[in-house]
Amino acid sequence: MKLEKYLKWFIYAGLFALLLTPFIVTKDMFFPFITGKNFFFRIVIMLIVGAWALLAVKNREYRPKKSFILWAFVAFVVSLAVSNALSPNPLKSFWSNFERMEGWVTLLHLLGLFVVTSSVFNTEKLWNRFLNTSVVLSMIMAGYSFLQMAGKITINQGGVRIDGTFGNATYLAVYMLFHFFITAFLLFNRIRERQSYKKKGLDWIGWVYMTVMFVQAVILYNTATRGAILGLLGGVLVVLFLTAVFGKENKKQRKYSFISLMLVFLLVGSFFLVKNTKFVGESLTLSRLASISLTEKTTQSRFIIWGMAIEGFKEKPIFGWGQESFNYVFNKNYDPRMYSQEQWFDRSHNIIFDWLIAGGALGLLLYLSLFGTAIYYVWRKREYDFSVVEKSIFTGLLAGYLVHTFFVFDNVVSYMMFVFVLALIHQRTLKEEEVQVVQDTDSAIYKIVLPTLIVVATFSSLYFFNTNGIKTARTLLDGLREVSSQNFDEGLRLMQEAAMNKEYG
Repeated sequence: MKLEKYLKWFIYAGLFALLLTPFIVTKDMFFPFITGKNFFFRIVIMLIVGAWALLAVKNREYRPKKSFILWAFVAFVVSLAVSNALSPNPLKSFWSNFERMEGWVTLLHLLGLFVVTSSVFNTEKLWNRFLNTSVVLSMIMAGYSFLQMAGKITINQGGVRIDGTFGNATYLAVYMLFHFFITAFLLFNRIRERQSYKKKGLDWIGWVYMTVMFVQAVILYNTATRGAILGLLGGVLVVLFLTAVFGKENKKQRKYSFISLMLVFLLVGSFFLVKNTKFVGESLTLSRLASISLTEKTTQSRFIIWGMAIEGFKEKPIFGWGQESFNYVFNKNYDPRMYSQEQWFDRSHNIIFDWLIAGGALGLLLYLSLFGTAIYYVWRKREYDFSVVEKSIFTGLLAGYLVHTFFVFDNVVSYMMFVFVLALIHQRTLKEEEVQVVQDTDSAIYKIVLPTLIVVATFSSLYFFNTNGIKTARTLLDGLREVSSQNFDEGLRLMQEAAMNKEYG
């Protein structure tokens, strides 16, 4: 029993440590805002997956529980494995590159994260602690971002759109988008808890959550990321609409939802009336929102790129081109109307077309099934599941996330937050009989053979997936520094050494 306890605490520590991923910046590696986060993410997941496997061998309580979300996730990863095997460059489809660090290897880690999180976070108390910790860290990120706004810390993109420790305003925006809805979930969880004790109104904790949501919205707004702002607005509208329509058990709550819904529509309508005023023109965020139109240069370029993606899809409609293969589609179907835009794209800047190219129709449908199965479990009619407001919040979060990704692409942190949400929904909606403890046998296979294989596989994977990549990222950056210092011979030698690594092409 002691070993089981130690393994659980090790896994808990690893999952909480993953919440630090957004703060990792490795200045000694190529693409410092990308590589450090991803290698940290992978190393922690491999360690906790290994510990979880040992725990699952010992006690069936911690083995994966069946759900449509799990099957959809597994099917999605398997489908992309086939797509990547058929890719023009299977090695790149597996490893990705240092700028993105996605590829099938990331999908594999995300699946591992889902299995571990949904298996060991099996109580509401654990989830509340975990989500509250994540919200606290989002406030630390907000503090860092406020210092950027005040000019005390450099904005990494070199502009005026704050980016926190992400190096990209869009990545900070989606991070705050997730946490806005997570904080809303915790707030209404708190309200429901107080109502169970016949207490009305908000206590000081509820007001803290309200303040946190306001701060998160302010940071998101100051990233000037249109997709995330529209995602937040769309998600809030979804929450208010669903609460107003289905919140029949609480007439007061339903009334406030209707009023808030009308106010949001009034606010949006008012913006269209004043979008050409000086006030809007002098605001970076408002002017970017006001510039959205079908004739805008960026919008036009997106339509052209999506047209190229459709042509690529027609060529490989079922399994697609494999991950990290959009550049092949872009080059093959290049449209001369892109002459005034960037001349290189490795993403379509739209989640639908990105997965359509990476995984074909099958891959896209399986990706969307993650949202569909999550919504199904959230809205299933069962007494011990979510309240109407909580159901609405999760639906709004998923809707807002989809709206955001309709204009941009994901990163390791947004993927991670998405998996945490899926794991929470999966765990909260399990059947009671599925979480009963079943004792295992004391055979040699369970006590010696499987644990030995798990330990060997864990440490072998740590080396295989990380050591060479970390060394290459450092060597490549060292080479670039030598070249910039005009030490061309040494720089060339280091870059040739880095080029010997066939990963991260």
